[in-house]
Amino acid sequence: MSLDKLFHHILLTEQKVSEQTRLMQDVKAAISKYQEQIKTTTEELNCAKNQLEEKCKVLIEYGLQMEQLKKCNDSREKQREELLTQQRQLKETSEEARCGAAEERDRFMEEILSFNAEFNLLMDRQAREETRAREEMETMDREEKSLNEEMERMTQGHAGILSLQAEKSVLQEEISQLQRCVKG
Repeated sequence: MSLDKLFHHILLTEQKVSEQTRLMQDVKAAISKYQEQIKTTTEELNCAKNQLEEKCKVLIEYGLQMEQLKKCNDSREKQREELLTQQRQLKETSEEARCGAAEERDRFMEEILSFNAEFNLLMDRQAREETRAREEMETMDREEKSLNEEMERMTQGHAGILSLQAEKSVLQEEISQLQRCVKG
């Protein structure tokens, strides 16, 4: 080979080496650039993954809270229904008690009226006083008779006859006053 060809070959080889070196540097630069992009994208992906995990946690918490609220709401609704049922039962019981009390009051009033009519408690005051005075007069008459009988027995030897006669006259005086009171 000739020197020119060799020189030319060397030049071509150097050119190729230079081109390959430049290409290699371009590839290395591209690799570096892409590795930086991959690193950045990986960091962004990790950040997005962390945010997604946080959002999932929040969503799960919201779901649990929602479930708790639903259970609480169901429980309150059940309590509300129970309270409404109790209220209805209490109203019914109250109404029954009110009706029973009214019936009892009516029966009681009928019994009172019947009792008053039976024992003449509704008579006027004067009639009651006259009845009582007559009863007292009858009682005193009975006492007078018993005293007279006792006096007759005691007249046969007792010294207390005078006191009995005095008592008799007092009782007779009371009887006459009561008779005047009843007539007057």
